[in-house]
Amino acid sequence: MRRLWVIVLLAIVCLAGDTAWSIEPENALPEAHLSAVLTGEEAIPPQFTPATGRVLFWFSDNGEELRYRLLVYDIDNVLMAHLKLGVPGRAGPVLVWLFPEVPPPTPLRYPGRFSGVLAEDTIGPERLVGPLQGQPLSALREEMFKGRTFVQVDTVKHQIGELRGQVIPLIEPESPW
Repeated sequence: MRRLWVIVLLAIVCLAGDTAWSIEPENALPEAHLSAVLTGEEAIPPQFTPATGRVLFWFSDNGEELRYRLLVYDIDNVLMAHLKLGVPGRAGPVLVWLFPEVPPPTPLRYPGRFSGVLAEDTIGPERLVGPLQGQPLSALREEMFKGRTFVQVDTVKHQIGELRGQVIPLIEPESPW
């Protein structure tokens, strides 16, 4: 039954992501090479929540920048979101603040229920924190492509994580639009 729930949830997230963009903006982004589907079921401990999300990542051709787009749906009072080091089912340290760019997370940027692009930015090595601070972006790239990173979204109600998803390489690059 759990597997069926995950499949249904993934289908909803994918369809919601496809229908959320009807017009391509002038500065279209390249195809993503890494992604994470965010659910409450993956949080530690698991959370029963209607919220879902998705994040897409892509490295610049020279590997010196990492772009990302973080989308969330039906989430209340987001405090922060970050890319963390860790394997499925295990907690880990923050590597990059995705939303907001730096702590502290107050006041709330989007109080109440929010759906849409929570954050979109470009990361350079200067944004790395924790165990990767001071290292080149290639160190982060290596961890991401080996499946040792995840994205976590914290809210006022679930300050230790309402949504979580393991970052995985995409078999085929995907358009963020």
